[in-house]
Amino acid sequence: MIKSMTSYATYEKAFEDISVTVEIKTYNGRFLDAVLKAYPYSYNIFEDKIKKIVSDYIVRGRVEIRLKIENKAPESVKFSIDKQKAENYYAALLEICETLNLNASVLPKLVLKHPGIIKPEEPDADHEKLLEPIIFCIKKALEDLNIMRKKEGDFIAADLKTRIAFIKEKLNAIEAEASEVTKAYGKKLMERIKDIVDMIDIDENRIAQESAIFADKSDITEEIVRARSHLKQFENFIDADASEGRKINFLIQELNREFNTIGSKTTEFKAASIVIEVKAELEKIREQIQNAE
Repeated sequence: MIKSMTSYATYEKAFEDISVTVEIKTYNGRFLDAVLKAYPYSYNIFEDKIKKIVSDYIVRGRVEIRLKIENKAPESVKFSIDKQKAENYYAALLEICETLNLNASVLPKLVLKHPGIIKPEEPDADHEKLLEPIIFCIKKALEDLNIMRKKEGDFIAADLKTRIAFIKEKLNAIEAEASEVTKAYGKKLMERIKDIVDMIDIDENRIAQESAIFADKSDITEEIVRARSHLKQFENFIDADASEGRKINFLIQELNREFNTIGSKTTEFKAASIVIEVKAELEKIREQIQNAE
């Protein structure tokens, strides 16, 4: 099963006079990196507990969690006044008005509009009492997030399977082409000898020996067997219960190595061109898998 690392989900629920809103965004990342941004800020005390919950749902990637707690009880609406700041600001404005001979009647309005004079006050809250509702909303948001990640992952998986089928087909073509290489080499060797020297009797055993040496140097049987094994594992990881993006990424590297070796042993143009096609396809898979968990 493939899951996308990029997704979004939100969940909101009211608990008596308290409203809890959770917003989660996920991005690509090699490791799990969860960050909590809570409002009011005091609820960041739950960051470690929330990170632990996130790790039960997400294996890797960056996870940004925004947690907003709204207390709608009447007694929660409180404000504090910075009296010293108000007096100092008013005195400064009054001095300007006196210096420039301006009307000072608007000063009270200006003082009230100044940032920080009147501030909302965070009411006393029993944070531990709200932990259970917060965890409930976090889990609901994560469940919705995973549904979206799974849907996107299904599209990625379908694309990967198509590309793997293409590579398997091309691997068969390379194998078929390679089986003809030794025969072709022996024939070409014979033709070259005839062109160089005027001979009637040619040592067929020597030609066979040279062909055997060439066949040994250009043999790609091991690489083909390993490549098929990697492709089979690739398919198993796509259909596995858990998302195996990291393991798939490793297999892509191994497949690249096998086809690099095949390419270095291949002398025929047709086989070499097939290897180039396969490597281009592997690069597309590598780009696609960067978004898989």
